[in-house]
Amino acid sequence: MTFRIFAAGSGGFHFVKDSLEDGSTFELMKIISILSTMEPNGTGAATALVDKFFQSAGVPELVEAIATMELLQSLCDAVDLLSIKAGDNAFISVFTRKPQLIWSDITTFSNYQFIPGDSPGKEFIQRIGKGLEDTDLDNFGVLAGLVVVMAKYSDFIGVKDVPVMLRFELTKK
Repeated sequence: MTFRIFAAGSGGFHFVKDSLEDGSTFELMKIISILSTMEPNGTGAATALVDKFFQSAGVPELVEAIATMELLQSLCDAVDLLSIKAGDNAFISVFTRKPQLIWSDITTFSNYQFIPGDSPGKEFIQRIGKGLEDTDLDNFGVLAGLVVVMAKYSDFIGVKDVPVMLRFELTKK
């Protein structure tokens, strides 16, 4: 699946990207892993089905877990870096949307203000986590998108005297 990311920030920052990969490449890697161990007969197919539904943690799952952990740390670092420049009224807001075919769209809104705390990065992740989960945007692709945009925004504002005000809109496609 893919998602769209839109971001706007103080100082005239603007970023938009459609059709970003949300993490389903790991599903393909899991299927290839199962097929590579399958024997070319009926027993091999049955074994592959059993492995698919009663899977233990294999290499693809471990790779996905490591990628997610690293991106969470990178997101933490990106927010921590922005917190250095954060002044009064600084914030990062995240609006998420998952379109529904029959029912109304699922939408969430999270707002993180840089009020002094122990760890701005962890506090930000805790604040947006439920919204990402509710809209099926809690995956490494979205985390990577957030990290890239925050890095671009940090570079954009550089040493300018502008408050950190960044808004995200994430849409599942």
